[in-house]
Amino acid sequence: MNNELFQQARAAGAAKDYRKALELYTQCMQDPGSPLAPGEAGLLYHQIGNCLVKLNNPVEAIQSYTLATGDTAYDAC
Repeated sequence: MNNELFQQARAAGAAKDYRKALELYTQCMQDPGSPLAPGEAGLLYHQIGNCLVKLNNPVEAIQSYTLATGDTAYDAC
């Protein structure tokens, strides 16, 4: 995972800029130069779900949380 993007996403979320955080977490998922380690997809989907909840989009948040639970290496489920 691209740790720089991830930290930027966390900072955006902490600043309550959930749209920016969502964009950055999504970029982490799609960065071909930084493959995801086991459990990182679950973490990213979980964080994306959290952003979607804050953006009042519960249907997509549920979908994202469901994808997070599908990552068997993600232990926060």
